[in-house]
Amino acid sequence: MSDVKFPVFRKYSNERSFFKIESDRKFTERQLIGDKYTEFKIEATQYPEMLMIMELISLGQSHILASSAIEFESIANSRKSI
Repeated sequence: MSDVKFPVFRKYSNERSFFKIESDRKFTERQLIGDKYTEFKIEATQYPEMLMIMELISLGQSHILASSAIEFESIANSRKSI
């Protein structure tokens, strides 16, 4: 994973969860709920969280898709936070 250039942007195929991965231990998730969104900042300290970040970076499951900074930022620009 050392050749990854951060930040990396990912989303789930249902387009309800978007991720900004800042390092192999830190990410921000924006979840869409109706016409609003909520944001979680996660610092991975336990193995399941670290594994999730690895899966997101590697597109390790079929429901994980590449995204972009524009798509990630458009959520905060077009919706209200809960």
